[in-house]
Amino acid sequence: MDDIIPVKTGQIVRLRTVQTANIPGMLGMFQNEWDGLMLSNFALEQQLHTARQELSHALYQV
Repeated sequence: MDDIIPVKTGQIVRLRTVQTANIPGMLGMFQNEWDGLMLSNFALEQQLHTARQELSHALYQV
């Protein structure tokens, strides 16, 4: 029992609708997933760039 770690999930899995049972519906779902992934990736890249700038600035101030 000491080795058991509780799993915490933050997202709720959406059920697939009848619209995703056909090819156009699946393509739309894949497009939405891709768009969300790219937006998330862009936000992470911006955060990385900001962190690098802050670290660079802090390094040269010392």
